[in-house]
Amino acid sequence: MADDRKKALWPWTLALLIGLPVLYVASFGPACWASSRIGTRKGLAAGAVEFAYQPMLRLGVEGPDSISIWIQWWAKLRANPDWHMRGGCGTDQCYWTR
Repeated sequence: MADDRKKALWPWTLALLIGLPVLYVASFGPACWASSRIGTRKGLAAGAVEFAYQPMLRLGVEGPDSISIWIQWWAKLRANPDWHMRGGCGTDQCYWTR
């Protein structure tokens, strides 16, 4: 019986190790789209995106061109046209703003 539990655990662990990062990246675009439509620059929605997706925003602003182009495209795909990513002007934070 203990062998059955060990066999059943590794597929779930592998699925989580692969699936969670994929879901994080995939959910970045819809989070940007939603926050650009329901919130203001100083609002809760934009702040939530900036908090939860700071690594994605940083890659979109300061990452290699081959990566940042795709991240910015994904963020802007369905967002309001006046919203964009920008760096923090010397601070450690990047912003999703209009």
